[in-house]
Amino acid sequence: MREVKLTVTTRQSDPERKETSLLEETYTAAYSSLGGRHEFRYTETEPESGAVTQTVLRAADTGIEIERRGNIRALIRLVPGEDTCCSYETPYGTIPMTFRTGKIRMMEGHSGEGTAWTARAFYSILQGDNETVLCALTLHAEFI
Repeated sequence: MREVKLTVTTRQSDPERKETSLLEETYTAAYSSLGGRHEFRYTETEPESGAVTQTVLRAADTGIEIERRGNIRALIRLVPGEDTCCSYETPYGTIPMTFRTGKIRMMEGHSGEGTAWTARAFYSILQGDNETVLCALTLHAEFI
């Protein structure tokens, strides 16, 4: 496994796109790749409580999978053209969610210090039959 600097950016907006939020975190992650599938392993720490969540992120042309274990537990699958269900478990309770994924794009290139990798996914989060949040996820890895 190689070490990478992984930046995870999520832009969320309401269905009318009147309100938008941007979340961006950078992690040092262990990286491996096999047969067009990229895997990142990293630790998330909540600033207020110090609670730790281990995250494994897997990405391929066929989809992105985010597995979280710890204070937050979830297995999120983003599959182009499909609706996928997941339970997002927090210390405050479990939230059922459906993810409706549009496009996923992956690109490899070069940064100032060597090879870089980027993936983008566009999806909606549904509650019942209603879209409640529109999302764009960007994953950017620079090899250390």
